[in-house]
Amino acid sequence: MYGYNLWVKGAYEKYIFPRMYDGLKLLVVPPTWGANETCREKPSVWCTNQTYAEWVQLNLGNLSFYTQWVASEPRIVGFGE
Repeated sequence: MYGYNLWVKGAYEKYIFPRMYDGLKLLVVPPTWGANETCREKPSVWCTNQTYAEWVQLNLGNLSFYTQWVASEPRIVGFGE
């Protein structure tokens, strides 16, 4: 559940934060989306053929991760949808 989120956090640390000027703040958008259809091709991180209950658990984990990250990172002011 957290592997993708940790990759995103690492990407921000490596590519985005170093390019920010002093005083710039970010708003991040956590991946909390889904579709009620089956995957037509190979499943990926965004299309896992999961049940609704699994989708809810995944997204609660995403929101928990992003809430903790935003609270501990002063360069991020919040998250939106």
